[in-house]
Amino acid sequence: MLYRYDINALRAIAVLSVVVFHFSPNLLPGGFAGVDIFFVISGFLMTGIIINKFEKNRFSIVEFYLARANRIIPALIFLCLTVFLIGWFFLLPLEFKKLSKHIISSLLFFSNFLYFNESGYFDAVSHEKWLLHTWSLSVEWQFYLIYPLILVFINKFFDSKIIKWILLFFTVISFGFSIVITYLEPSGAYYLIFSRAWEMFVGGLAFVFPFKKSCKTRNVIFLFGFAFIIISVLFFSENVPWPGYFAILPVMGAFFIIAAVSDYKFLKFGIFQIFGKWSYSIYLWHWPIVVVGYLLGFSGFGWVLLGLLLSSFFGFLSFRFIESLRFSDTLEIKKVLFSPLIFLYFFIISLAFFAWLSGGEYARSFVATNSIVNTALSSPYRSRCHSNENRQILGGSVCQYGGENINWAILGDSHMVEISYALSERLKKSNEGVKHYTFSACVPSFGQNPDFSSCSKWTDAAISDIINDDSITEVFLGYHYSAALFGDHLSDYPNIPDGSFASDDYRSKVLSSLSLTIETLSRSKKSVYVLLPIPELPASVSALINKSYILGADVGNVQGASLYYYNKRNEKILEFFKSGSYLSNVHFINPLDDFCYGDSCWAVYGNVSYYFDDDHPSIAGGDKIVRTMLEK
Repeated sequence: MLYRYDINALRAIAVLSVVVFHFSPNLLPGGFAGVDIFFVISGFLMTGIIINKFEKNRFSIVEFYLARANRIIPALIFLCLTVFLIGWFFLLPLEFKKLSKHIISSLLFFSNFLYFNESGYFDAVSHEKWLLHTWSLSVEWQFYLIYPLILVFINKFFDSKIIKWILLFFTVISFGFSIVITYLEPSGAYYLIFSRAWEMFVGGLAFVFPFKKSCKTRNVIFLFGFAFIIISVLFFSENVPWPGYFAILPVMGAFFIIAAVSDYKFLKFGIFQIFGKWSYSIYLWHWPIVVVGYLLGFSGFGWVLLGLLLSSFFGFLSFRFIESLRFSDTLEIKKVLFSPLIFLYFFIISLAFFAWLSGGEYARSFVATNSIVNTALSSPYRSRCHSNENRQILGGSVCQYGGENINWAILGDSHMVEISYALSERLKKSNEGVKHYTFSACVPSFGQNPDFSSCSKWTDAAISDIINDDSITEVFLGYHYSAALFGDHLSDYPNIPDGSFASDDYRSKVLSSLSLTIETLSRSKKSVYVLLPIPELPASVSALINKSYILGADVGNVQGASLYYYNKRNEKILEFFKSGSYLSNVHFINPLDDFCYGDSCWAVYGNVSYYFDDDHPSIAGGDKIVRTMLEK
């Protein structure tokens, strides 16, 4: 295919949008749409390559796959090797293990499935995943594997003039599926090829339905496409369901630009052509730089500029010295199989597999941090005893453990799981045990309508079960209160979330349910213990330990958020508890007594990790809370 200045400029726009968004979402809130633009470009180029070869009767699937491997894999190999070495030098064993797993998935092109199972793309924890951005490469590679087979089949059994109409049919069906799945399974819609294929099909339509218009008309079409993209990157945000029907704007913007074949002179400007040529390598290297900045706490406009410069610099080096490397330029099996790149490719996969299998214990930080990491543990009963929307444990299935005399009940959300286990361990001495009632992401919902929350019915049933169980005399309850009222804190930290996701009426119902829960249980049980808010961390405990380790600070004593932040973040719920009227058998347990010293709350103190992520207490942290409660 002939060199297209406009497509190269479109690549530059796409990569700069993504990079700016990742370094500072506030500057370009819809910059993530750059990935969608890349998908359209890929669909156009692949369709052109395949159909042009069809017309010359020279298409070879093996040759097509080799060309794609030559284009994508060399630079990816060196990126994965680099982050593996960084991980070995600087990451904690558990983080190194996770990185190794991600390296394997990236090089074998199934990372999109892996990240789909782990969490959402816009979650704050995503900034701790060094190769998160490779999900899009996995989607493209999966498309490269399937798409030529589809076109070969169509070309064999249908007239060549029918291909474009069948392609249009696939586009419409895939787009419709994407709209539906975006609302049913947002994370899956974002990551999986099934909801992304239509974007690449649209690129194919730009090839099979070329515009035959005058130069002036084509330029007008180009301007419409350019406007669509500008609107997308400036006015969309991560709160928009993606890639449903909203994605039609940047996708059609890219379609119009490609189909218009515009000759605007500004498209040939050096900056567009340079960044277009380096776009793939810039995309590869920018995200690990983002992760480094996140782990070290860099922020501000200066960091954005430095990040852009570093991304461009490493992108240039990769383009100049690595992208030109090839497995082979011929289809000779010996040259392909014995290529140095093949050996390096499988060597890195083997290294990563070994590191993953060994639990990251060969990371250089193992000796320095292993004793601390071993305290950042979750409950062994979490997977078996903890309820969620899809698995609601009630009645005879409710877990009981510890001693034989089950006279304690634990009630709440996921923040009570480790506390329950820690309590059971201490109660064993007196042959007492606990009955475990926790539900993931549950908000206080007692007495509300069934559709108020995912745990409304479960909460009513759990409290009824506790009340009717005469052997239970003590109840310990707790929730992630401020997250229920105002939303998760990580994406806004160090600012306080404004709670715009919910209405004041909703918050009022949450608090009235909490009040009703305490009142109902306290009237039927000997004692009710209410856990006050657990301090939240600025990042996951592993990220904070990593930062301390990298900077040479004390990894045995790692600060979390300030006491000022804690009080500001939990102002509403603390005032609610302070102003309430409760029976004398209601006791409030304050985790600040164990988690905070002076003006700071701690993530790690005395070589003990109080957390296993950014807000859930570890077993060790839970034990400190339990000890305070039992003393009370």
